[in-house]
Amino acid sequence: MVAEPAPQPELAVTYPEDGICVLAVHCDLDMQTAPSFAQLLTQELDNGCRALIVDLSGCEFLGSSGLSALVTGKDRADSSATSLVLSGLSRVATRAIEATGLDSVFTTYASTDDAISTLSRRES
Repeated sequence: MVAEPAPQPELAVTYPEDGICVLAVHCDLDMQTAPSFAQLLTQELDNGCRALIVDLSGCEFLGSSGLSALVTGKDRADSSATSLVLSGLSRVATRAIEATGLDSVFTTYASTDDAISTLSRRES
């Protein structure tokens, strides 16, 4: 029997404005997908964006591995003076963020458009 390859996370990166990066998550963030998510998060932070928006509107499960990747990314962003914010949190993602006390660590926006608009004004 041939083992099936591990599923690849569905992650998309866009640059809606100069200096602003959106990393859209369209998968569960769990033990399987968090390493790829963390790698992409690090890559985008290393590329020098001034603001990184993690769009979690397509994330239906946010496990401890995903939360850990977000916290590590936030620490890295803070050390490089990059704004890392979350947008479009589902009820499940909101519950995970609040249950761990991370709602006091992350700035969240109802939508990615709201985040872009606010960050554009702030960074201008």
